[in-house]
Amino acid sequence: MIYRKFLCWVSLFFLSSCTLMTKTTPAPAQLEDLLKRNLVLLPDNRFENLPPSLKDNEIIFLGEQHNIRPLIQAASRMAVYLATYKPVVYAVESCYGLSPFMEAASLGNPKTAKPMRGIPECIQAFNSNQTVDKKILMTAIDLEHSIYHTKSDTILFLQDLASRSTSDAAMQAINKEVAQLTAQDTYGKMNRYLKKLKKVFSQHFDTFSSEDQDEILFSMELIIASNNYQYISRGIRKSWQNPYEFRYRYFKKTIERAYQKAQKRKAILLCRVGSWHISSDHKCEARYFAQDHPLTKGKVAIIRMIPLYYDIHETNDIITEEHNDIDSIVKTLMKDDEYSYLSLPKLQKNTTHSFKWSKYYSSSGPKYDGLLFVRIEKNSN
Repeated sequence: MIYRKFLCWVSLFFLSSCTLMTKTTPAPAQLEDLLKRNLVLLPDNRFENLPPSLKDNEIIFLGEQHNIRPLIQAASRMAVYLATYKPVVYAVESCYGLSPFMEAASLGNPKTAKPMRGIPECIQAFNSNQTVDKKILMTAIDLEHSIYHTKSDTILFLQDLASRSTSDAAMQAINKEVAQLTAQDTYGKMNRYLKKLKKVFSQHFDTFSSEDQDEILFSMELIIASNNYQYISRGIRKSWQNPYEFRYRYFKKTIERAYQKAQKRKAILLCRVGSWHISSDHKCEARYFAQDHPLTKGKVAIIRMIPLYYDIHETNDIITEEHNDIDSIVKTLMKDDEYSYLSLPKLQKNTTHSFKWSKYYSSSGPKYDGLLFVRIEKNSN
């Protein structure tokens, strides 16, 4: 009996060892074959070649390296593609106070205080032929960073909130206080000022609609948190609090508000954010909505946009060990196409190879649902 148990144990150990041994890094030729079978080319910007299941999500996160024009253009084109099937709310990582201006401009009714000329041309062209309910609504998510470096934008936002009052006297009283914002040049001064400004708003609360009251309360809370984040993260104010917890908590709240706007419009929420905010291998906003948020859990797609540089001396970020060459092989496979898409779970499926060596995977699996590769030519940025 003991001998049989010993043989069973040895057999199980041998089988598990074999399984572990088969999880090897693919040779370059094997990797190229896997990519050939799984890479989806998007010739002539045909995003309809993307997996149809993407359209079934309630939120799609696009992670980017900031300020790369072809990535911004790719995200805008994806918004237009999605909007041909279902309404879209397109939220971009920016100061939250830009929201009312971005929303008005995207719908074709720019506010004179800040016209927001940066609405992508493809979105303007799409919206010009749509009814209001089908237009792509652009909005902003993130803290109100301008409270520290560009106070004039925060002033415009607060003035816009004040303009929603039904009382001229209330607007004048609030705007008189708003005008003092630029004089607040320390954390303490700004903190005291914001508390006073919140009190002035509350004194005239009955002149605002319930929806605007909610927006005022949230916005003041967000601006106070933004002030804390800016001064603590820059080391100007000493605190035991982690400044990035401030940002994580309130970035999530701005995404929740964008999600509410999408739900009202029966729309998909498309969020373009920095790549740090989407990786599943650390605590971040996209992972929260994909795994923890009760209304969106299991209804989120997370896609990393990858710039592939052609004919210039720039390099793709964090390339490469001997076999960590997904980007270079994809560059070859794309030929003249501008975009391609790779499902990371699909690449790993039905293969004995391990992908832990890749920057796109962690020890527990893919960091993202997919990669959108974007061709970048010389002078394209």
